[in-house]
Amino acid sequence: MKRVLIETNTGSFCGISPFSKAAEVKISIEKFEKNFRLSKLLMHQFLGLSVTNKILCDVYDSWERLKPSEERPEENSYFLILHDKMCFYLIHDLRVFVDIAISVLWIIDNLDENKIAVDGLDAYFNTKNKYQNDIVDKHKDFLGILRQIDNGHKHSLINHSDRRFGVEEPCVYGVYNNHNNYNNPSESYCVEVWRIIDSFNSFCTDFLDSINK
Repeated sequence: MKRVLIETNTGSFCGISPFSKAAEVKISIEKFEKNFRLSKLLMHQFLGLSVTNKILCDVYDSWERLKPSEERPEENSYFLILHDKMCFYLIHDLRVFVDIAISVLWIIDNLDENKIAVDGLDAYFNTKNKYQNDIVDKHKDFLGILRQIDNGHKHSLINHSDRRFGVEEPCVYGVYNNHNNYNNPSESYCVEVWRIIDSFNSFCTDFLDSINK
């Protein structure tokens, strides 16, 4: 099983020492901080990833404690629900971070605007939206999957009728059905947790490089 962590500045989690991120948030647009307080906002978001890393550790720990259903099924049910919840919290934390990052990118690209017209993944992927950003476009496949998983967990009722877990490693499972209209086909997904975190770390690196130019 591949065990990974979000790259943050808070030291070692689960035996892995990630490199510093929050210390790198210099914000080359400090003169606009009066209006948007971007540097403080970003510091809070990157420091908050230490809490997300704790959730990530709980994802791994709850998965490792899952047992075959014939062995103490009541205990297994608890850890299955715990694992499912931790996966949901993890995905939602990453989604919130990305939504804020997209808002920041839009602000930097549209400093004369007082309304943040593109404030997250839903707005960015809206077909009516004409705004494009190189960083978001580069990671569009990953961000599309993250959006689908999070929206599916929040809005697709079918996700709450069954719980599954990876056999060989932690995975995020789910079904997405737009507006719970089951006359239309649903989309199912299964993504390894390490793959999600690797992709998220890559997005964060490019995001920081972009705003520090």
